[in-house]
Amino acid sequence: MQESERVKLARSLHDGIAQDLVGLSYRLQALLAHEGTPLTMRAELRESLFSIDQLSKKVRDEIFALRHTPTLISVAQLHAELADSTDAIRIDFLTRLDGQTLIPSQLLQICQELVRNASAHAGANRIEITLTLVKDQFNCIVHDDGSGEISLRPGHYGLVGIQEQLSHLRGEIYIDREGSRRITLTFPSTQSLS
Repeated sequence: MQESERVKLARSLHDGIAQDLVGLSYRLQALLAHEGTPLTMRAELRESLFSIDQLSKKVRDEIFALRHTPTLISVAQLHAELADSTDAIRIDFLTRLDGQTLIPSQLLQICQELVRNASAHAGANRIEITLTLVKDQFNCIVHDDGSGEISLRPGHYGLVGIQEQLSHLRGEIYIDREGSRRITLTFPSTQSLS
């Protein structure tokens, strides 16, 4: 996604969902403060306000990330961010690339989505991410020990989003059809994208 698109999306989130959540929060606070609100409803209202506050924080974090995410990160940053991204699944990151090698920041978002999917939908306990550079082409193989087939399904947009991000990088996604839960992502190196 180009920078201007990211800023437009951040603005749209701020002017839309973020403002709607603030408005909803104000209405619930007014209901909570109203003398006629039964005591039994007050606890539920407080829980709802807490949930809205948490959701608002997530939206603000997304807005910040859209406005401030660098276009390139180092392999070391990718590894560190993936290691910190979850406790629910063991992530083994394998590469022989120098830690300072620059890669598109979208790879972090893609890998985080694949980790979430493997944990939430396939019940995986372990995921292996292998990153190599062959000539001017990065190859990232993501393999997990979960169950079920990896496939595009109507109403599910994780893989669709990954395909869209890779197309911006002039890359492709290959899903292994032989029953193993393996995806290969290929995209040009940052030098060949320049």
